[in-house]
Amino acid sequence: MALMALTSVLATSCEEFPEDDAFNDSNWKESKFPLAEDGRMLYIPRGVFRDAQAVKKALVGKGWKYKEGYEIKADGTPKTVDYYQDMIGASPYDYYFDTDSTLTLFTFSGALPGNVKHHLNWAYHSDYDVIDVYPQVPTNALVTASPEASRIIQVIFFQENSMWLTQNIATRANANGSSAPVYLLSHYVKMTDKELQDHQNNYKE
Repeated sequence: MALMALTSVLATSCEEFPEDDAFNDSNWKESKFPLAEDGRMLYIPRGVFRDAQAVKKALVGKGWKYKEGYEIKADGTPKTVDYYQDMIGASPYDYYFDTDSTLTLFTFSGALPGNVKHHLNWAYHSDYDVIDVYPQVPTNALVTASPEASRIIQVIFFQENSMWLTQNIATRANANGSSAPVYLLSHYVKMTDKELQDHQNNYKE
């Protein structure tokens, strides 16, 4: 079952973050994230949110826009240049958590082209302290969707108007024919009401 496969993706590993209690941007950028040999991230419960209700209180009804993001390299350390700096035909993902189970993803698509929005489902997995974002389908998506079709997010720092997270944004093919997920360490800030309204008006289905 894909749910069992998802569980294998959400394995845990040892804590490797700096022990400073005070948050400092450089802590996250200079940290080492644990990855399996095949490139999958090994998720460590961060304890940012007390429970699912705390997650919903923090996120639902709010828009979040991308500010900066750094690809996590094979050795677990983030690159120093923004992932989208020289990218053509693609843009970061912005999010609006419509309800406690649905969200809207905003992005630019060079293939369509233009600003587009996608309506997706999301669920918080307390055992692994992660958010699973997956396509809206008629049946239970946690059973029908594979981890490769899911977008795994983990919030590692949260304040009312700012959060840092890791997110699985893509899959990259390797020269040997295998593939590996692409993870970003990303900084998001809360949208103003006007910014959110502009997103809703200017991004098309």
